[in-house]
Amino acid sequence: MNGSLSIGCDNGHRIVSDDSLAGMSDQRIKVLYIGGSSRSGSTLLDRLFGQIDGFFSVGELRHLWEKGLGKNQLCGCGRPVRTCEFWSAVGQEAFGGFERIDAQQMLALKRSVDHWRYLPRLLRDSGPKGFQQRLKEYTDVLGRLYRAIQHVSGCKVIVDSSKYPSHGVILNRMTEIDLYPIHLVRDSRAVAHSWQKKWFKPEVTDKREPMPNYHPFLCASEYLVMNLSLQRFKRINAHYYFLHYEDLASRPQQTLTATLTAMGLPSSGLQFVNDRSIDLKPNHTVAGNPMRFKQGLIEVKPDTDWVLQMKGGHRSLVTAFPSPYVGRDRVGVDE
Repeated sequence: MNGSLSIGCDNGHRIVSDDSLAGMSDQRIKVLYIGGSSRSGSTLLDRLFGQIDGFFSVGELRHLWEKGLGKNQLCGCGRPVRTCEFWSAVGQEAFGGFERIDAQQMLALKRSVDHWRYLPRLLRDSGPKGFQQRLKEYTDVLGRLYRAIQHVSGCKVIVDSSKYPSHGVILNRMTEIDLYPIHLVRDSRAVAHSWQKKWFKPEVTDKREPMPNYHPFLCASEYLVMNLSLQRFKRINAHYYFLHYEDLASRPQQTLTATLTAMGLPSSGLQFVNDRSIDLKPNHTVAGNPMRFKQGLIEVKPDTDWVLQMKGGHRSLVTAFPSPYVGRDRVGVDE
């Protein structure tokens, strides 16, 4: 790629020069990290936190390299990521411009360290020398990225709803980041039912691309592994907080306030119109559920569709999995 910087995993080159962020603050970066299985409501929670003064939502940031830069899909503001004014400013401050990055090589670097199979290595802080070198290169890049987001947005807390445990553990290892992990859990039956719905990806503009559907067995498997993995944060991070999404759906303002207070983060800036309604402002999320494109007044309320519509066989299959989170008698919203 002309004008790009090499980041090959084995060639020893750095993605950016050491002085590219000269003058940036050494102050630690607060990141509110939302972890959970897919379709558990992380995008809505991300958006709600992002309405607080001093908080800034970036959506599922681990997908920036593939969906944002590689495929140039839409930012939450409605513009392609590469032409979004905010992300262009972030790329300029962090790397001298995103055009200097080969998105495919960056994606390959991410996949070489941020994956389910590497979670034991990340938790034990072990692995071959080559893995440790790639991890250092990747965390150097992330450090520059999060620092630039902090500076361009002027925020105090970055809200990252990437969900995946491996990404969260990587952030937890970084000395420049103070991580506040939320383990978000939704009733497994509601999650599996959500994966049966037919939605299209609004961030893809050149074709009508459907969101994938997964069999309830696969949903339940992913759900179990994801949530058991996220429990590890209890041992490695003192800010760990467990949150039922159904509590958020039933008492949004009260639940958000209690969550932030328990984690030691400011909660005075919550901007609810009433106990359930909030006016969603434009955002710059790079990936997530289609509701990240919603703006204006919304009401957060329980959704009981799955209770009436879920097939009995699917319900039995999901609840058969031996998990402390499966089969809870709860209901929640579907964003």
